[in-house]
Amino acid sequence: MKIDPEFVLKLLRESDGSHYATAIGIIRNEIQAKHSPFSKIRNVKIVLDALDTLHNELIQYPPDER
Repeated sequence: MKIDPEFVLKLLRESDGSHYATAIGIIRNEIQAKHSPFSKIRNVKIVLDALDTLHNELIQYPPDER
């Protein structure tokens, strides 16, 4: 079963500063679920991508100085 990337991103945004703990909890649940190994890997990737997206939203990189 595939998890919804937008739902995962919403959960991470609403986690009140504990983004990593929330992501680890979701990943643990996905690994322990009774799904195929490929489904588990796909869902873990969705969680990591959502965490990366949230990180990019929170961290503002300085503009390129060219």
